[in-house]
Amino acid sequence: MMKTHSPNAPAATLLHTRPHHASPVQVEAGNPLRGERLTLRILRESDRDEYIRVLVLSRHILQPSLGLWHPGESDADVFARHLRLAWEGETHAHALRRIAVLPCGRIAGAFNLISLARGLRFEAQMNWWVSADQLRRGIGREGACLLADHATADFPVGMGLHTLSASIMPSHQASRRIAAAAGFVQTSERETVLVDGRWIWHERWVRQSRIV
Repeated sequence: MMKTHSPNAPAATLLHTRPHHASPVQVEAGNPLRGERLTLRILRESDRDEYIRVLVLSRHILQPSLGLWHPGESDADVFARHLRLAWEGETHAHALRRIAVLPCGRIAGAFNLISLARGLRFEAQMNWWVSADQLRRGIGREGACLLADHATADFPVGMGLHTLSASIMPSHQASRRIAAAAGFVQTSERETVLVDGRWIWHERWVRQSRIV
């Protein structure tokens, strides 16, 4: 992994219930991932105003489904925590957190790999969210496909992960469609996830690498 000491990192997280204890994955900070419309890159201190704009605009849809705000946190606090988590993930190779940026410079959402691990299998959990002003434009699909393809592609092109998992609310049809488009398959497993102070049942979706 190319380490950095600058607090300029990626964002957002979905609370999860399954800790991983395997050794960490070595993750390249590397170049941004570029799609047809999106660039997935690390969150930076200079993104503060734009990121907070998106948080304010999107809180009504993000808090009930993701619980991005911890009790008592301001929008500025959320940005600071996500910035810290992003660079900690890079430095310690246990997460790859990316914001999705449009050509105009607007932040369209975030796409993240968390709990990155190399044990008997190389795996990670994946989550995403889309800004309220970018819904129903295919942003979620493009960003999720871009990150999932990179994560499961073999070295040196991708990260060489064997398995990606995602926890999705059964009622969240948009996320279910995004997961399916990104190659995830719903399993028979369910798990509870702590969201905004409540334990909520989620479906478990999985994408297996073709290199396994």
